[in-house]
Amino acid sequence: MKKPNMKAFENKGFDCEFGSSKDGRRVIANLMSVKKNGYYTTNSSLFLSKVCRPRLMHAQDLPSWQWVPDGFIWIAKWVNRIADEEYTEAVNSERLREIAAHDLHFFMSAACIGLDQGYELEGMEVCGASA
Repeated sequence: MKKPNMKAFENKGFDCEFGSSKDGRRVIANLMSVKKNGYYTTNSSLFLSKVCRPRLMHAQDLPSWQWVPDGFIWIAKWVNRIADEEYTEAVNSERLREIAAHDLHFFMSAACIGLDQGYELEGMEVCGASA
C-alpha cells in the first residue's frame, strides 16, 4: 500500500483535519509542514499531530489544483464553458487535475471523500474503485 504525499498540502491554504491521540479531538487548520519524525504542524497555535488528512466532505475552492497528490477520491464541480452545463463527478486526483487544467472548464470546487484504491492513510477509508 502507498501513502499519499501529504507534503503537497503544505502552505496551500487547504483545510486539513488533524487528530490528537490523547483526547481524540480534531482540529481544522492548514498544514504548515510535515516533519521527519512523522508529526504535522498547523497554522493553529503550533498544534502538533501524528494524524493529518484532507478535510473530508468539505468543498474547497482554490486558485490551482495542479499540486493535488495522487491517492484521493474527490467530488469535483465544474461548468463546461461551451455547453454552459454544470457537472458533478467523483474523480481520482489525476482526473481532478485534468478537469481543473482544461481551458473549456470553469472549475468551481472539490471535496475529498476518501482514499483511492492502493493507498492508505491513518484516519481515512478507501472509497472503492479508482474514479
